[in-house]
Amino acid sequence: MSSEAIILQPFRLGTLLIGLGLSLLSLTPTSYGQLRDARTLFQWRGSEAPDSGDDSLNSDRPSFTPNSTTLGKGVFQIESGYLFSRDKLQGQSPVVSHQLPETQLRWGLFADWLEFRISQAFLSQEELGNAYIGASDTQLGVSLALTNQQGIFPESALIPVISVPSGSTWATDGVVRSGAALSYSWGFCENWTLGASTQMFSEIDEESTESYLATYQSCYLKRGIGQKASVYSEWYASFPHQATSALPVHFFNTGILFLVSENIQWDARIGNNLRESDDSFFAGTGLSFRFR
Repeated sequence: MSSEAIILQPFRLGTLLIGLGLSLLSLTPTSYGQLRDARTLFQWRGSEAPDSGDDSLNSDRPSFTPNSTTLGKGVFQIESGYLFSRDKLQGQSPVVSHQLPETQLRWGLFADWLEFRISQAFLSQEELGNAYIGASDTQLGVSLALTNQQGIFPESALIPVISVPSGSTWATDGVVRSGAALSYSWGFCENWTLGASTQMFSEIDEESTESYLATYQSCYLKRGIGQKASVYSEWYASFPHQATSALPVHFFNTGILFLVSENIQWDARIGNNLRESDDSFFAGTGLSFRFR
């Protein structure tokens, strides 16, 4: 493990635990009798019950950071697109991959605060003159809307996920993996949003094939332009813990979102790996369709 990971891992975990502890002291759970009609599972102390929420289309695409709210009961959403990536470490042959489609299905169930998710991508990869085509492992999860924003306290959602080894032989991890993401955001100055996520997942080391814990942190800034468009920039990074070969990696991407109609969103993004020895980049585009 790198010295950076050794130093930062305890700091990140400690900061996360302190933040969660302080947040829990500020929360009031929604009463059992109101769960079916509630928008969120918790309220910030001193705040009124959440309203019906923002009715605008909220897609996870195209950023790495998942949405900090749920779709709402009875709403079904398809988010799909194409992603091109080229990964080349100094002195090594490039790995070129295409994901088409990279698809996520989301469905609001039982109450506004609960959402079911399933995602999978179909891949085409070229490496050392060899071509591979197949499917990635399937990810299954739920999203739980925790809070609405109240002043300096953020809107937030918790997303537990499991990865099922359903992919092609060359693409699957071969085991069930699990993890969770905590996504949180603040809206300010009418058209601006500051969002972030803290994620922890079990991963498989490429050299040892042993599992290890990886922490992912992301942060984005988004600005709305008029009623239909918005642009964003985002940083995210992975921090492996007790991995044999995996190293911390940082990424940057920026993109645009445009509402074609009330229930259709188009997006595009481009980004790169921030490692100095890495000549890599990725770009993609996609659509989100909402049915209600």
